[in-house]
Amino acid sequence: MKLSRGLIALLFAAFFPFKALALDKKVTLQLQWDHQYQFAGYYAALWKGYYAKQGLDVTIRSAFEPGGKFHKSAKEVSNRRADFGVGAIDILKARDAGSPLVILSSVFQHSPVAFYSRVQTGVHLSQICCDTALQPGEKLAAPILN
Repeated sequence: MKLSRGLIALLFAAFFPFKALALDKKVTLQLQWDHQYQFAGYYAALWKGYYAKQGLDVTIRSAFEPGGKFHKSAKEVSNRRADFGVGAIDILKARDAGSPLVILSSVFQHSPVAFYSRVQTGVHLSQICCDTALQPGEKLAAPILN
């Protein structure tokens, strides 16, 4: 996933008045999980100073506290303990339940899910990622992976 540096800064900057950008504005981004690769774009923007160039002092917060307590990003934003959150279907569920949330952007165009199986199953990548319906035991003429 490659995010343009301007997109990330724009998501934050677009929702703050320009007067607020003149001084450093502290904002918190609540992650939906622990610090991991799927959030690399946010960290890259932080480390490269893109937020700071927009006058934002960004804190990126894990969903887990050191003691193990878990924070749902939609709830943290709804209760104003975070300014922005990263979520999924939980955002729509929270909004449906009355939370005043607004979706700013869809960052992923495809789910970052990996499909895998043991070799002994006989299931090949070509059987699960192609638009070809296969019957059990049937193989493609030229499978992608064996």
